[in-house]
Amino acid sequence: MDRVKYIITQNIDGLHLRSGVPRTKISELHGNMFADQCDKCKKMVVRDSPAPTVGQKYSGEDCPAYRQDGRKCRGKMRDFVLDWEDSLPDDDLTISDTHAMMADLSIVMGSTLQIIPAGNMPTYTKKYHTSGKLVICNLQPTKHAKRADLNIHTYVDDIMTMLMDKLDLKIPEYNPETDPVKLTRLNQLPEQGFIDWTQCPTLAKTLKKLGDKIHDDFLKMKREEKKRKSLDYARQNKMRKREENESLEDPIQEDGEEGDDKKSLKAEVQEENAGMDVTAPENKLHLNALPQNTSAKVEVTDQVQNLKREDNENSCEAVANAVNTDDGVEVRQDVLGDVDKSVGEVKKDVLDKVKIKESELKEDKLKEETENEAMVNEDNKAAAQDNLNGISNSDESHDKPDANTVEANGLTPKTGGADKLTDISAKANYTLSTSEKALTSPLAGL
Repeated sequence: MDRVKYIITQNIDGLHLRSGVPRTKISELHGNMFADQCDKCKKMVVRDSPAPTVGQKYSGEDCPAYRQDGRKCRGKMRDFVLDWEDSLPDDDLTISDTHAMMADLSIVMGSTLQIIPAGNMPTYTKKYHTSGKLVICNLQPTKHAKRADLNIHTYVDDIMTMLMDKLDLKIPEYNPETDPVKLTRLNQLPEQGFIDWTQCPTLAKTLKKLGDKIHDDFLKMKREEKKRKSLDYARQNKMRKREENESLEDPIQEDGEEGDDKKSLKAEVQEENAGMDVTAPENKLHLNALPQNTSAKVEVTDQVQNLKREDNENSCEAVANAVNTDDGVEVRQDVLGDVDKSVGEVKKDVLDKVKIKESELKEDKLKEETENEAMVNEDNKAAAQDNLNGISNSDESHDKPDANTVEANGLTPKTGGADKLTDISAKANYTLSTSEKALTSPLAGL
């Protein structure tokens, strides 16, 4: 029917051989129990029964094939069932690789795809073809299930029955008359005396060249794609740098346009103020009432920015503070009145105003400190008076101190407690400790 281009199998049961599949349409990567292979000429011969051994062991039979010179091959036959340590047959592996690369649709039937390289071959259709499709039919999930375009989890027999019905195709029945194993058992052999199951070496060489070309083209495409991506990346970096440079140039152009606007505003203001007496109160009020966004503010801002570039950090802060003071409008007025001044002159005028402001702040601070000191003195006097009042109350309950003690404290002795209180009140500068010393002697006598 030629609907299936090629079959790659890992089965060793020989059912593909007995079903009538031609040898040029199948690769048996893990061997076949119904075939033996010569260890010299590599000729494969169909057996009439399954091999009793595995691992390519000698079966004890001689090779029935003949060499090209007509002499019989003297090789020994071995089973064609591969064990884990055995190498895969070269011709079968080469042909299966190339067909896997060429396939635009790969269908996996009844395999978990765990054994490599056969397990990876179905994915070649996704690797070497941008529009390649992969379908996996298996009862359980496989390792390549995520890469498959379709996963069907059910029995393969049911899938094939429904597929053939969908394609309106009839499944052919098994015919024992064409079964190579049956024919060998019945000794219905061709003239050469055996049924040949050898893979075609010429086909393997042809497909090897084709497979190498496909792989080289794939690598070339990948290199070009990588180069294109690198060029695109470099082009993107170049465009990004160009945009950054343009973004840096845009503010300069905007500043130039803004400078033209400033010049026009300056000309308008000068024309408006031409012939105006700036010293007149009404005109001065008019200048002070200029809005904040006029050319005066623009010019002052430019001058301040120039000063900030030239001066250090301290002078920059001083200029900013001078512009932000209450009489900042007058500063703008002064600068507006003499636009042609140099940057140094403008800086000097502004710094002079800053010095005046600083001197005023120092005078205010000194005045505030003087007032605070006076308040502290008044508080100390009030505290001393309170202490003396307490002492006078204590003297009324005790005897009169002697004259020696009073003279020691610098007081003139009096005859009564009231006269003593009068003298103590007159001495407001005495502290509490002095008053306590005056009472030490009389209280000790008590």
